[in-house]
Amino acid sequence: VLFRSALRSALMGLPAILESAGEIAEVRARYENALDRILDSAPAPMADPVTEVALTPFYLAYHGLYDRPLMEKLARAVRMSYAAPMHSAQGSAGRGGRIRIGFVSTYFNNHTIARTTIGHIRDLPRDRFEVLVFAVAPGEGEMARRIAACCDTWVPMPMDPAAVRTAIAGARLDVLFFADIGMHPL
Repeated sequence: VLFRSALRSALMGLPAILESAGEIAEVRARYENALDRILDSAPAPMADPVTEVALTPFYLAYHGLYDRPLMEKLARAVRMSYAAPMHSAQGSAGRGGRIRIGFVSTYFNNHTIARTTIGHIRDLPRDRFEVLVFAVAPGEGEMARRIAACCDTWVPMPMDPAAVRTAIAGARLDVLFFADIGMHPL
């Protein structure tokens, strides 16, 4: 419970609107210090960090700064706390086949992510790429139907992290394009 609370608190400390560059620096330093404390605490595993924490560092992007080190620290903290085993990728391109690329999103519906990603899904040359789409809780909208029609394999998924991980690992992808990094907890 302490880890979950500490991580939720750190993520809640990232407001959408800040007044100055100085305030941005303070918020980022506070967030990084919280992540460092979490990493030093050797967190106990959580059954499902996605639903137990249910927040993301989305507002870091509003700062206009280089976020990779902070995102890597967050990823290490979540990975340390994740009770479920992580899968390793074993793609197919090395065996002479087309490159298997998977697109995954919880926003393959009437959302900006769907509108900015559909062109990639639709326009990859099929002689070189096999395109799989993992649509998490996709809904029945027009955009979901359009994306399903322009990929090689449409895999609708429940909002269940274990099922999503298993399906993606089983697909033996060469490339995974995760469209909503930092936008949705899954």
